[in-house]
Parts: sequence; C-alpha cells; structure tokens
Amino acid sequence: MRSTVDLKCNYTHPDTVGDTVIEVRKLIWYTKGDNYAPVDLKDDQDYAGRIKYKHGCTVAIRDVRESDSAVYKFRFITNHQNGKYTGSPGVTLSVSDMPNLPSVSMSSSGHIVEGDPINLTCSSDANPAATYTWYKKDTSGPISKGSQLVFKSVQSSDSGKYFCAAENVLKRMTSGSILIDVEYAPNLPRISLSASEIMEGISLTLSCSSDSNPAANYTWFKEKEKMPQSSGQNLTITNIGRQHSGLYFCEAHNSRGSHKSAIHLTVAASKSAKALISVIYADGPFLFTFYGWKQQAHKYSEQQRKKSHSVLPVSLALRIFWHHFLTLKL
Repeated sequence: MRSTVDLKCNYTHPDTVGDTVIEVRKLIWYTKGDNYAPVDLKDDQDYAGRIKYKHGCTVAIRDVRESDSAVYKFRFITNHQNGKYTGSPGVTLSVSDMPNLPSVSMSSSGHIVEGDPINLTCSSDANPAATYTWYKKDTSGPISKGSQLVFKSVQSSDSGKYFCAAENVLKRMTSGSILIDVEYAPNLPRISLSASEIMEGISLTLSCSSDSNPAANYTWFKEKEKMPQSSGQNLTITNIGRQHSGLYFCEAHNSRGSHKSAIHLTVAASKSAKALISVIYADGPFLFTFYGWKQQAHKYSEQQRKKSHSVLPVSLALRIFWHHFLTLKL
C-alpha cells in the first residue's frame, strides 16, 4: 500500500486594507502553471481522486508515487483586488519508489541465427534508479551487470532462458525470463553401426546423428546411385550381401544448412573371410581415410595368426578430393 503525505503551511494577512475587511476566498496548492494561472491540485488530472484539503492550509496527497516528486507551492486569494499571495520557494517533495517488476526486451523479433548480434535490455521504474544484474537459467551466479546484455556474435551455446534483477535501496525485483533460441546448421554428422563385424546374411543398421537447431532431417545415399537409399536417421540393410558393399553417405540438413559424412562397407563372402570397414567424415578440401581390417572369429595356429597379422597392417591412403573425409578405425 502506498503512503499519504501531508503538506502543511502557515500564512497571515492584514485584517483590513483601507476600508476593506480582508477575507480569504480561496486556498490553492499547485505544481503546474505560475502565480497568474496556477493549476489547483484538485483539478490536476495527475492527482485525480488523491487530493484532500484539510483544516488550515494543509493538503493531503494519497497514494503517493514517484511521479509526484516536485516543488509544491501554496497560494491564497482574498477579496481584495491585490490580495493574492504565493509562498516561496515552496516545498520540495522527493518520493523514493521500489523498482517495479522489471521487463526484458530483445533487439531481434525474428529468428536468431548463429553469428547474429543480439541485445537484451532490462528496465524498471524506480527512485533511486535501479541497478541491474543478469542471470542465465541453470547457470550459477550472475553473468553480467548493467541494463543491457550484449552478444556481439551469438553462438549455439548461448541458447537458453535469461532474466534480470532490478535493485535499489528499497527492494530487489526479478523479471520473468526471455528465451534465446539460436538456430544453426547441422554439425558434422556421426555415423555408427549396429554390428562391429559385417558378414553376409546379417541385418545391419547404420545410424546418423548431428547437433542442430532446428532438428536435422537425414537422407542416406549410396555412391553412384541417383535415388536416396532412405530418409530418416537410420538405414537398415537386411540379409546383407556383397552387392551392398560400397560408400554410403548420410546428409544432415535443416533450414540453416547441411553437412554430410560417409562410411565405406565391404561385405565378406563368408564367415571366415575378412570384412573391411572404413568410417569417413566429409566436408572439406581433402580426403583422409583409415582402413581397418576385422578378422572373423576362427581357429588358427599361432603361426597362421602371426602370418595373418604380418600381412594385414593398418594402411593409410591419402588422395585429394572435393570433400574432407576423416576416418575412424573400427
């Protein structure tokens, strides 16, 4: 509940001027106008319903607010043509006010894309003026001070809910939160396999994942084939055979861009044969491929195993290509 303030004064006037007995006809308190045309507080719309004149020259201002801070003057008017008097210099009223609930606004009203400049502004009416502190939800402690929170080049890691606190000597008030939702193209997709050993006849699922906002859509392609193999995060090959060997691409795409990675599958003809898997990550000026041989479970003599290991080293192939493929050895 707001306060009520009484402005009090004392005044005197001569009993008579010549043959005229002096009578006070009107009492006025005002902040607007001047001595010749003062605006009575009772008639001032800024004080509507909040002014009450009491005994003597006391005036009560109810529901006092910060905007009531001003210099107030008292004036009385008598029945004499020259009997108009104003107190000077007046009474200065300074109203302190706790901060209102702070509001947060953002410089961008549309989609926020990675790299955009973004400003958040916190504001609150208060007297004395409020100081401001910024917070990010689920982050401990304040992240900035001042009425503005500035992102010169917003990043995906800046996504989240932000709020501010406005504080003066009277009180501390906290705003509601505002969401920064940064959109960005898919990161380099990651490809994983449902099986570590590839043999004819098994069912194999290739899975593709990528961080992005909005969420990425996925499309699978096979080298030298025009039509997509599949749309979706997973590509499943049932009863896999040697005809399924080859280079498979996963493309992750959204409204902000796309990235693709690839995996090379070589399917063995029998369980005792060896299966070659090379995982490749794309998008760049060079092609780097690591080839790893997987030996299927089989009983060999110690000499055969040593021989097998000696003739099947991990090899590195490097060739210039439009895409950059970074391969992981399985």
